[in-house]
Amino acid sequence: MRDVGGTWQTAHGDDVADTIFAAAVEQQITQIVLGTSRLTRWQSITRGSVIQKILRLASDNDIDVHVIARRDEPRSLLEGENDG
Repeated sequence: MRDVGGTWQTAHGDDVADTIFAAAVEQQITQIVLGTSRLTRWQSITRGSVIQKILRLASDNDIDVHVIARRDEPRSLLEGENDG
């Protein structure tokens, strides 16, 4: 794999979306990459979607948001059936 100069930072806060967004603004970040969660549609509606909140915040601040779809490993790989 090739090094593309990325960095890893940890941020702490009570609200995930607000914390990620505040860190992005503070660091003058122009792109945020997020992965989808395992929440059901109902959980997203009742708890609020972190991705939706970040999208709303980012749209007013010229920050691009990339959402990566969650892909489960094939069951056979998880169970070790294809160990070779």
